[in-house]
Amino acid sequence: MKIYFIMAAFLGCLASVQAQPINSFQLWPEGAPGALGKEDKDIPTLTPYLPDPGKATGAAIVICPGGGYGMLAPHEGGQYARFLNEYGIAGFVLKYRLGSGGYRHPAMLQDAARAVRTVRARAREWKLDPTHVGIMGSSAGGHLASTLVTHFDAGRLIQTMWSSAKARARTSASCATRSSPWANSLTKARGTTSWDRTHRPS
Repeated sequence: MKIYFIMAAFLGCLASVQAQPINSFQLWPEGAPGALGKEDKDIPTLTPYLPDPGKATGAAIVICPGGGYGMLAPHEGGQYARFLNEYGIAGFVLKYRLGSGGYRHPAMLQDAARAVRTVRARAREWKLDPTHVGIMGSSAGGHLASTLVTHFDAGRLIQTMWSSAKARARTSASCATRSSPWANSLTKARGTTSWDRTHRPS
């Protein structure tokens, strides 16, 4: 019985380790605009969670964890992405810069826009449809997602695949946002929940 318990615990830990992604990458390889340093808090990242090829729909969602712009809730990132994977949707968990790290608007918004552009620009690499890229978030992450949907630009027409990709997500979903000192510094969006089906990027 004791051996069985030890084996079960070992296999559980092994499964947990195998489920952890190891392919996070920096959003801004040459440094984020307005970075205050080179510490972990100054380096936004994106972590892809890709569905089983047999389930893949070609759709993708950028996920913005909540945390009041003071931290990033771990249960609002990878768990959401794995849930989306079950439905054939790729999840990309965004680690954006935070107010607790000394950042203010528009640093967080720049990171969110860069994330959507990156997924679109590299869509072929991940076997995605660049016209089916959305963004979602919880709490402060929902505030950030809705802000991006209502304050976006079409990208600069220069020879850089990230900056030339449009920042507007086709769809977004966010839950009610709680107020925080840093949330109040961001430009107000139209509401705490947004679901946009009207825009089809060309």
